[in-house]
Amino acid sequence: MDIISITSDLGVNSPYIGIAKARLWSMMPACRIVDLSHSVEPSDINESHFLLKMLIGHCAPGTLHIVAVDFSERQSHPEILFAEGFGQYFIGYNTGLFPMLLSEEQSFFELGKYKDEHANLIPSIAPVIKDLSQESFRNSLQPVPKENVVIKRALKPVITDGKLTGTVIYVDDHGTLYTNIRMDDLQGIKGNSSIQIVLSRHETIDQLSKHPGEVPPGEVAGYYCDAGTLAISVNRGNASKLLGIKKGSNILVEPSNQDLFIRQ
Repeated sequence: MDIISITSDLGVNSPYIGIAKARLWSMMPACRIVDLSHSVEPSDINESHFLLKMLIGHCAPGTLHIVAVDFSERQSHPEILFAEGFGQYFIGYNTGLFPMLLSEEQSFFELGKYKDEHANLIPSIAPVIKDLSQESFRNSLQPVPKENVVIKRALKPVITDGKLTGTVIYVDDHGTLYTNIRMDDLQGIKGNSSIQIVLSRHETIDQLSKHPGEVPPGEVAGYYCDAGTLAISVNRGNASKLLGIKKGSNILVEPSNQDLFIRQ
């Protein structure tokens, strides 16, 4: 576990981020830490899920992901879980995130119980993380009974009357809009070879780009991000401000007279 990623809702100014890293480095001086985000909206499992989907495809086998995102049900579900998937390892609260990200059918193991303030999660489990590098320790962990594992499912697009409605899951600091619409979802629309992405009354997308730089400055680009979902940005601009679209807004995909295609 030479690489450790940390995702939290503590905020970039929280001193507990530095405390967590100090504890980790004091016990594992050779480890490398990746800060995925510390600005996750509290209790937002869909945002956490999206950010991890963006990351895990770029990580080496054996990478450890720590997810310290608070949730309102922690008193009734105090377990701190450990899981394996994609050849990588995951630690976090029993929020439903890991079954959503990995599989509802696999086993999840208990590292301990939530006992302290949320901000102290990472420093408090730091000693256990060093032990997790030992296969014998991982094999000694006890699985959480299936009925005690919180199950939640990712927010998915809805198809009604031949039109698909997706949702903006995340907006970054540049105003890029990240949705939950996958390429496979478009296949569920009748006549999907002739569809358009409706952003506003006056703004639609009828061709997808490989990356936002393919369109001229100031123009809107639609493309598939590393999470495999549709992203919308403005080259050298802010799509959220320009289009008036925020996190939680709906994105409509509907039949069109033009074919939706990917720029070559």
